[in-house]
This record gives sequence, structure tokens and C-alpha cells, in this order.
Amino acid sequence: MGRARTERGRRRAGAVACAAGRLAGVLAAGAMALVAAAGVASASAPPVLAPTAEAAVLYDADTGQVLYARHAERRLMPASTTKILTALVVLQHVHDLGRRVRITAAEAYVGGSSAPMQPGERLTVRDLLYGLLLVSGNDAAVALADATAGSVPRFVAMMNREARALGATRTHFVNPDGLPNPHHLTTALDLARIAAAAVRQPELVRILGTQVLPDYPMPSGRPVPMVNQDRLLWTYPGIVGGKIGYTDQAGNTMVAIARRHGMTLVAVVLHDLPWTYFGDEAQLLDYGFAHYRRAVLVRAGAEVATRPVARVPGRRAQVVAGRTVVWDVPRGARVTAALRLAAPARLPPGRRRGTAVGRLTVYAGGQLAARVPAVLARSTPAPPPPPLGRRWGGALGLAAAAAVAWAWARRRGRRRARPRRRYRLRRDSVWLRMAGGAR
Repeated sequence: MGRARTERGRRRAGAVACAAGRLAGVLAAGAMALVAAAGVASASAPPVLAPTAEAAVLYDADTGQVLYARHAERRLMPASTTKILTALVVLQHVHDLGRRVRITAAEAYVGGSSAPMQPGERLTVRDLLYGLLLVSGNDAAVALADATAGSVPRFVAMMNREARALGATRTHFVNPDGLPNPHHLTTALDLARIAAAAVRQPELVRILGTQVLPDYPMPSGRPVPMVNQDRLLWTYPGIVGGKIGYTDQAGNTMVAIARRHGMTLVAVVLHDLPWTYFGDEAQLLDYGFAHYRRAVLVRAGAEVATRPVARVPGRRAQVVAGRTVVWDVPRGARVTAALRLAAPARLPPGRRRGTAVGRLTVYAGGQLAARVPAVLARSTPAPPPPPLGRRWGGALGLAAAAAVAWAWARRRGRRRARPRRRYRLRRDSVWLRMAGGAR
């Protein structure tokens, strides 16, 4: 999306290279299959990956596992892969995607790759999101930022807050489009975390996975097809979506999301070469799907402990896992799950089924896999009522205490009133004597 050369031009230049990189990914997958067929444990002899990117990561969007990393924490410019977070923030704050936005001159003439649009044109938020993600429109990014937050600086502040909330703590953005800036930086791992959050937004997944939008509104008023720049949408089995980017300073960048065998993997490359970045993405994803399998460490509803119920003699209750925990395990390897329960020694009575009573920490091969709530398998019984004598004794005690308090208060009131009566009588007697003497 640079000012000298747009992303669209760079994509054309790398078309043949994409096919060559894809072939390299297929050959790598074949080599991995031969290793597995030979009976060698994948964990001990993993296939060699050699991405040309300065930074790369393969990340499981469900478990948060890093399956491959190369300088994954190095801060680099992300170029237009920034726009995944831009779209995520827009969808979190704008719920009416049919809302129309009037395009200003400042938004229409941002520079770099364009949706395109003209000043005064009115486009829906949905149209702008397609222009943002399919053809990497910088004008669409600025228009969405203004429409969502009122200004670009306020929108960028929202982006940075969302990045920190997602665990992308080494990310700092200064614009919504990814145009070059020495302070606009992220890491491959942070981008993978942002992409994993995007997978949980159905509307965003639908846009990222669109190959061709048949009727994008043009300024001329005649709708035209809009074609996604991500070539993996046509070539990679199981692809969900992704985003590419380019500037002279950032090089070629890309995020790709694919799903197979119940696994959702995110591959990220930063500062890659124009003739290898598509192949690097395919190679990373092939490695993950061929080298790892999904294993269940604990299923939702599986019993983890039984504990006595407080104040209910002889009754015990089952504590079960609140949700299923899965983990990616190298093919040919076995994993041992360890569970650690933090719950009271006696469970509270009168609680409904599914009530959280503690926390279950799950480890896979000594590595922390997840923390999930520990819940009741069945409702716990209410404590029995106290014996009749104890109930009457308590009531009589309260009545006696109330009677004593009432008697004490009444006696005290009488004592306070007596001096006033004596004084009044004494005063009356003096007055009578004076009156009698006067007569």
C-alpha cells in the first residue's frame, strides 16, 4: 500500500512466485508425511521450516499455542495487516452495518491503495468494510475511523486499548490504515492474537473469506465486482480468510487463517519477500496441520472430585469441569494431562447444578493449557431445619429479651418524669399559699 507502488501492483508482480511458494509448501508437507510414515515421533524430529520472512509465527486460535516461531516478538511495521484490528474495533462499536457514511475530501484522498470513493459519496459501513479488507482501501480505513469514533486519533486510541485487552502488549498503532510510521509497530505473535480474536467475529470472518464481492458501489453509480487480493482464498484448502500488506519500509506482510480437522491455525509473516510470502504462509499452515493433532485433555462434565456438602451430614457432591479443554499434540506423541482443583473442602448447600464452586487448572506435559471453572454436577441439597426445641428456645429467648428491654425502658421513663411532677406540685402549693395570704 505504499505511495510509490500500491499493493495491487505488487500482487501482480508476485503471481508466479506464489505458485512456486505453494509448490514448496506442498513438498514440505510431503516430507512431513514421509517422516510420520517412517514411525519417527514428530516431537523428536520435526520437519525443517525455512521461511524467508524476518518474523513468522504459527498460532492456534483456539488454544493459544505457538506451534512455530521465528523472531515472533520482534517489533516490525505491519503495513495493511493493521486493518484486521481496524475492522475488529469497528464491528465492536458499530452495530448497524447498513448505516450510511458521507465521505469527506480528507477521507477520499488519503493516498495509497483505494476502495475507491469520491467526496460527498454516501456508503454503508458494510461497503466500507469490504473495501477495507478486500482491496485494502486506506480511504475506507479513515472513513470508518471517523464514523466510529469521530476522529482518527480517538479511533487509534480505541485500537490500542483493544490490542492490550487481547494480549498484544507489544503493539502500538498510530493510524488505522498501516501507512508507514516509525512508531506504528507490532509483532508477529501480537498479530496472530488479533487474528484469533477476529475469528470469533462471524461478520468479519465472512468478509475476510469473500473471494469476489459482485456489486461494490462505484462513484459513477454503477456497481462493479471487487476481487479479494488474498490469492490463498483460491489455492489453499481449508482457508478461512486473511489479509495482505505491503509498503517499502515494511516489505510484504500477511496474515492467513485456515481450519482443518477441528483446528483453526493462524500464520503470520512480517517483512517477507514479494516472491515467497504466499509460499511461506502455505508452508506454515501445512506444517501445523501435518505435524499436530487435536487432543482432548478434559471434557465438559468430566468428574474431577467429590466433596462433602456443608451442614448436610452424609451428603457428597460431584465437581466437574465446566468446559472442554483441547490441546495440540505432535502426531505420534502422547500427552499426559494433569488437573489441579482449587475448591473449598466443603461445598455450599442449596446451590443449583452448574454453579461454579472453584477453578480447575489443566496442564499438558507440564505446560499450562487452560484454567476453567469447576462446577456442580447436580444441585446440592439445602441444609435441614434446626430441631423444634432449638427453634422454640430461640423464639422464647428473643421474646424474653424484648420484654426485659421494654420493662427497662418504661422504668427509666418513669424516673425521668417524677422530678417534673414534684416541681409542678411544689410550685402550685407555693402559689396557693401566696394566694391565700393575699386574701
